Parts: sequence; structure tokens; C-alpha cells
Amino acid sequence: MQKKLSKMFKTFIRPILEYASVVSDGCTNSDKLEKEQLYAARILTGLHILASKASLYFEIGCEALCERRKKGNV
Repeated sequence: MQKKLSKMFKTFIRPILEYASVVSDGCTNSDKLEKEQLYAARILTGLHILASKASLYFEIGCEALCERRKKGNV
């Protein structure tokens, strides 16, 4: 079940969060988008709120949005 939810997240939600990420780099909204992604990751994985960000990203197979923006700005 988690694999299906993760795939749906990557297919439908992640592109919305990444939309124009190069332009929004450093804006206050980028922090809000990152929090939303973490919230979705907690729902997908069922991990406790005290779980680290790294473990959440590992479980869903994604990177943080700020890391994706850095790669896009290179």
C-alpha cells in the first residue's frame, strides 16, 4: 500500500510542489512547501512526528525540495 501511495505522491503531488521551484528559491513560500511535503511524507509512511526528515525522505524515495532546487540552479 505504501508503494502505491508513494507513487501517487510522486506522480500527482510532487510536480505541483516543484512547479517553478527555480524561481521560488529562497522565497518564504519555499519553506511552506517543504513543510507540506514533510506532512505528506508522514501520512504516506505512517512514521511518528519525531522521525527525522532524512528517514521520511528515504522512506518515500524523494529528496528535499531545497536539494532539488539546488540541482536545478546549477
